[in-house]
Amino acid sequence: MIFPHVIKGQPANMDTLDVMVEKNIRLIDYERIVDENNNRLIAFGFFAGVAGAIDFLHGLGQYFLLQGITNSF
Repeated sequence: MIFPHVIKGQPANMDTLDVMVEKNIRLIDYERIVDENNNRLIAFGFFAGVAGAIDFLHGLGQYFLLQGITNSF
């Protein structure tokens, strides 16, 4: 789980993006969730971190279920 900050094309983050594309890793960039007027719907900061943590825990729970492990996520 990472916050890649790739939308602005920062050179320091492009290698990470290349690896994610190469490995077919799903990337959800909360910074780019916008409405029809290009206004951000999720503030980048505390709430984006919370949303990312929730998504991570959900994904972890799904992984555990695939392994036959019951869990709270």
